[in-house]
Amino acid sequence: MIIAKIVVPGIPVTQGSKNYYRGRPVESSKGLQAWRRSVAAHVRAERGPAPPLEGPAAVDLVFCFRRPAEHYRRGKYADLLRDTAPAYPTYQHDLDKLARAVLDGMTAGGAWADDGQVIELTARKCYAPAGEGPGCLITLKTIEGDQ
Repeated sequence: MIIAKIVVPGIPVTQGSKNYYRGRPVESSKGLQAWRRSVAAHVRAERGPAPPLEGPAAVDLVFCFRRPAEHYRRGKYADLLRDTAPAYPTYQHDLDKLARAVLDGMTAGGAWADDGQVIELTARKCYAPAGEGPGCLITLKTIEGDQ
């Protein structure tokens, strides 16, 4: 059963590897903390005073990115895509690292006690439709009954 659909605007950030500074682990991805805080805030705003989920959960993530300028034609046809423009963003942004950052943000936002409760995860990347900005659409579901 769908519990919430949450739209988090902004450029999705990966949860990258950790570097060590003076013996302490430090996230290597710039903007990660701000992205996680944004995810947590949007989860809290959508779920309101609802308690954290108990039991298994399912999450569907859709990460949308802006198309680079070189995907578009020039001149009076500047709003049309080039024939060679790829359909999907395959060149960067590891999907598993994007998902990890969102799941950690959802934990901080009180969606559940621990992201280990997620037993089903689907994630995909796409380019944002024209006129829309980048972001992430999160669909949170509960898993009911025996599977």
